[in-house]
Order: sequence, then C-alpha cells, then structure tokens
Amino acid sequence: MNSKRNFVSGFKVLSDHKLQIRLRSPFSPFLYTLATHALSIVPQEDVSKWGDSFGEHPVGSGAFIFEKVESWKHKDSRVKGKMTLRSNLDFHKGRPYLDKVEFYFIPKDRNQFSLFEKHNLYHVGSIPPEHLRDALKNKDYHFQESASKEISYLGMNVKIKPFDNVFVRKALNHLVNKDMIVRHILSNRGGVANGPLSPGIVGYDPGRLMGYDYNIAKAREYLARANYSFSENGMVKDFPEITLHLNQREVFNAIAKVVQANFADIGIKLRLIIDNWGNHIHKIDHDQAPFFGLGWQADYPDADNILFNNFHSSSKIYNSSRYLNPVVDRTLEEARKAQDEEKRVALYRQAESIIIDEAPWIFLHYPTSYTLSQPYVRGLKINALGPAEVDYYHVWLSTNRNLEDDKT
Repeated sequence: MNSKRNFVSGFKVLSDHKLQIRLRSPFSPFLYTLATHALSIVPQEDVSKWGDSFGEHPVGSGAFIFEKVESWKHKDSRVKGKMTLRSNLDFHKGRPYLDKVEFYFIPKDRNQFSLFEKHNLYHVGSIPPEHLRDALKNKDYHFQESASKEISYLGMNVKIKPFDNVFVRKALNHLVNKDMIVRHILSNRGGVANGPLSPGIVGYDPGRLMGYDYNIAKAREYLARANYSFSENGMVKDFPEITLHLNQREVFNAIAKVVQANFADIGIKLRLIIDNWGNHIHKIDHDQAPFFGLGWQADYPDADNILFNNFHSSSKIYNSSRYLNPVVDRTLEEARKAQDEEKRVALYRQAESIIIDEAPWIFLHYPTSYTLSQPYVRGLKINALGPAEVDYYHVWLSTNRNLEDDKT
C-alpha cells in the first residue's frame, strides 16, 4: 500500500455492517490477521477529526473508554506516566464492574514489583528474577500461569563476522545452558526452546529433534569446522570478543550473565551493552548490533506469523538476523497459498527444519504468560497472549481485604 494514497484497493463496503475484502492471491492465515488489533475498523469521522494525532485518541466498542494519558511520578518509584480508561456505561453486555482502569508506565520490573508489594498495583505481569521464587511462595498473592505463543532468543546478524559462519552459530547454540536458564533464572516459568515455533502454534512439531543441547564438545567440533584451533586446556584461540546488546529487562540481563559465563568456559569473551528499548531497536535495525537479545510474541497462533516475519528475505523490518535462504522463501510462500491444512503444516515444518539447521538465532526459551495479583482482585484471567490482553470486563475487587473468610 502506498502511504500517500487515500484509499486501498480490494475493499468494498456492502452495508453498514458488511465489508468485502478481495485478496490478490490466496493467503491462508487471513482470518487470523483480521482478528489482530492492527486491522480493527475505526470510524472515519474520528480519523478525519484527529488526523495525524488519531493514535493519541483511540476509539473502540469495548467495555472501557479511553480517557487520558498523563505524565505521573510516584514517590516510591520511577513511574513515567499512566493511562486511564473509564467504564463504558453503554457497553452492549452491560457496564463492567470497575469504574475505571489505570495502567502505569513503569520501565523497570523491580520498580513495578515494589509498587505491587505496597499494594499500589493490583496485578503485575513481570517479576524480577531475584524476586520470582519468593513471590510464587507467598500465599498472600494469587498466581496464574498460561502457555504462551512466545519465544525468547539471541539473534545473530548473519551478514556480519563471525556470525556469517554457520558453524560458529551452531557452536554458540551448543554453548548456552538453556536448561539452567529455565530452572534457575525463570524458576521453571517456561520451557527450553528447540526452534522458533513454540507449542500451541499451528505448525509446531512435538516430535522434532531437541535442537541444540548444552554440549561443549559439540561446540568445539563446530568451531574447529569454522577453522578455529584450541589451546591445551581446550580454550578457543583467536576468537574475537563479541558484544551482546540487550534492553533493560531484568530477566534478559540475568540470562545474559549465564550466557557470558557459558561462553567464558570455552574462552570466548562476551561484552554486555544494555540500552533503552528505543536505542536497542534502532541499533538492531541499522545493523549496529550484530548479536542481540529479543523475543517474539505471536500475533496469532499460526507459524506464518513467526516464520515469514522473521525469516523471509522480504521482511525488512522483522528479519533482524538478515537471514536469507531461497528454499525457505519459496516454502513459506507456498505455505501461505496452500488451502490444505496438512500440506501447510508440512511446509512450515520443512521451513523450520532448515532454519534450525542454519541457526540464525540462539533459541533460548518459550516463556509462559503469568500474572501475580492481590488476593482481593477477582475475575482476572490471562490467556496465551499474556497479561497485556486481560479482559477487564469480568474483573472486580472484593471489599474484604482479609480474604481468609472470603472464598468466592
């Protein structure tokens, strides 16, 4: 679509409640994409009224109505601001229990958790690794967990040395002790990743091989195939110092320290650079961060969302590893057009198998979605899309803060 045009071909309004969309070619995941936020239908009069600032005046038909965003600082924490939604009294299912919902903008997990402990927040969806184990044991809190459609990974720009060598990428995959990360950093809140597709995604193969296990001997074999030699005590010679770029998430920083120690076991020096989110993404997009930490939360439970966006050569924004394989490109294109579900799944598994073998990512773990809430918060349920997708229509607050006697 040309951003300068004021219309998009293929759309036809049939009536006040019917819209016809004509596609240029078959696209099997199309119904999934229609359910994403980005394809929500918005009122033309609001778009015309607000123009370029329409994004600052969201409008919808849900249980809550956008009221305002404001800068706001709390005395106990570095809170950047908050967004307020008020109850939609005309909601078609009836008004929600809550009069309003406030979302606080808190960059650091530890600050968020500190506010939660002081009952200034009703629930949190991210807990610092050093507090996670104790928080789970605290019977005063209510913990919920769900399988997610997410993967956390370390991306390698395959156009930049030493990551342009597939044997180096395979070696680095074998050097990372992912089981330790899941058990000790995540307190088993997730599973070891053996490929880009997580369980629950259409196309995930539960019978596939385990991927890259923690195996220093295999890592040495691959480094030898990449023409590196070793000292008498098994340390790799002349391997360049590499830098891992991270955002400010505490959990990723804790994982990075494990990776740093794992690499040191074979003589590879790993430097860590921590940036705010904007700078982090800017460096990745401009090939200034050859080795970086990221995650992918699927917008819908189909392999196309993960594989095409991250590994097709035409995906200039999300293919941060600059991965290119014509066979993978053709396979993903064919899968998009395939109408037979079994054929689609087979094609996605074929493409994923090639991607795993060429290792543009270090596949770390499949996080679970979880939320920790105060005991007087009721009706709160999470799903595979995580705590950001909570349906607050069903949430209510008990007036009894001593809930030993309140079991409803």
